[in-house]
Amino acid sequence: MNVVGIISEFNPLHNGHQYLMKQAKELTEAQYVILVMSGNYVQRGLPAFLEKDFRVKAALNAGADMVIELPIPFATASAEYFAAAGVSILHQLGFVTHLAFGSEEGHIRELLKVSRLLESEETEEYKSLLKELLASGMVYAKAREEALKIITNTDLHSILSKPNNALGLSYLKAIHDQQSGITPVTVKRIGKDYDDTTLSRTGFSSASGIRAQIAKGKIDAVLYSIPESTREDFRQLMDGHYDLDEDAFSLPLLTKLQEADKETLLSYFDVTPALADKLIKQRHEQYLYSNLA
Repeated sequence: MNVVGIISEFNPLHNGHQYLMKQAKELTEAQYVILVMSGNYVQRGLPAFLEKDFRVKAALNAGADMVIELPIPFATASAEYFAAAGVSILHQLGFVTHLAFGSEEGHIRELLKVSRLLESEETEEYKSLLKELLASGMVYAKAREEALKIITNTDLHSILSKPNNALGLSYLKAIHDQQSGITPVTVKRIGKDYDDTTLSRTGFSSASGIRAQIAKGKIDAVLYSIPESTREDFRQLMDGHYDLDEDAFSLPLLTKLQEADKETLLSYFDVTPALADKLIKQRHEQYLYSNLA
């Protein structure tokens, strides 16, 4: 029996997510789809656009058979830790045979090639360069891309420049590092790009686009991008003036930043000296989370 796992946020769940689950099941000939999903907080520490119970119900209605929560420390961490925790949960279940993820590349062979190259380039030079780039304040995915470009002098780094590809490579690394027998498969992303804030005429809008349009009050316009199985529930929630966004907790967050010194900030997981300095500088200049850049 095959069981396919998907590590997700589904924030909110849209037609592309339902397509991913359907394709993953067909590709792997799986009988069941298991999700590891972020709870009420997602990457970068943002509050989820929709609370977790709503997203779990939407996922089950759209084709998932089980949803397991990814604990907050990992759900809000950088891609490397997010992926490692998700893979670890699926591996420890003991019955998951495959891991599926969406990618811009769409071919697992090419992603495995880059993954093996990354593994082979784990030299002291590569590690030192990566550490230097991270210390400068560069995010992990971008630092890894830049380090690979410099070390290998090839164009394979271009695969890393795509967000879903980069996250997929983190999954492959986690499978390798954990010596898991889970088989990875990928489904080519269709429709709008990850960070495109416009809506697709074909109904395959990104989560970013749906959130952006909801913020403009265009509830009816986004419904075509939401699976029919959860569309009415989504409409009712939005009609109830649901307005949780990334700035919902700006006041307590920035209050906490005002109280913190550099040593305190460095005690937080994944905070580098460069990031701590940046936060200390900007805490006196910004009053909304969305303005912190």
